[in-house]
Amino acid sequence: MQRAKRKLEHIQYALELGDGPAATHLADLRFLHNCLPEINPADFVLSVEILGKRLRLPFFIDAITGSTDAVTEINRKLAQVAARTGIGMAVGSQFGAVRDGSGIASYTVVREELAEGLVIGNISALATPAQAQAAIDMLQADALEVHLNAAQELWMAEGDKDTCGLLANLMQIRDAVSVPVIVKETGCGIAAEQYELLLEQGFTAFDCAGAGGTNFPAIEAKRQGVELTEEFAAWGVPTCWSLLDAQQTLPQNALL
Repeated sequence: MQRAKRKLEHIQYALELGDGPAATHLADLRFLHNCLPEINPADFVLSVEILGKRLRLPFFIDAITGSTDAVTEINRKLAQVAARTGIGMAVGSQFGAVRDGSGIASYTVVREELAEGLVIGNISALATPAQAQAAIDMLQADALEVHLNAAQELWMAEGDKDTCGLLANLMQIRDAVSVPVIVKETGCGIAAEQYELLLEQGFTAFDCAGAGGTNFPAIEAKRQGVELTEEFAAWGVPTCWSLLDAQQTLPQNALL
């Protein structure tokens, strides 16, 4: 019951608080004009193959919600949008579902609506390899996001504060499961040092989820009725910076 209440509060406060206050800094980027492009727009192809599935556009709906029956229709509608537009979808954290069976329908509905499409599972980096595989099996998932959310957990009253051993556990999950593993942040970004560390350990797929969008530390503070300081409210690596770090750090064949 506590987990279901928390998931509903996440949706409530995400809508109430909006994005930020940190900026993604994507607006700071400018395209350089090429006066001699030598291209034909008719030759452009926007479809792309990712994780063995062909997408009409190089987009997917990233992890949003789940773990309570009350959000089943939200995920159903999101999956319907993904199916109609030819893009993929990742579900919210399945940790509760694989631990105690809560809200399983809020996840399985995604595969029901996106029968042949790209569906990505989602599990905590604290999960066991067996729980990670159960999350994959629940969705017949094409890949699994393993999320890192240290900042959120610190501000969550019931959060897991001890992050010792996460990298070793990530590696155990990756080596045990049947689909590719994507290392995912949850709104605070991935910096060059962590890309390098993860790359050294054999990880090749990342979802940087940088600062500037949904702010989970702010949401958790709101749940407790407290205000974040200005520094913590803007905590994280902006999405633009995280992507630039990835470009400089990762090989071209890495999935980002």
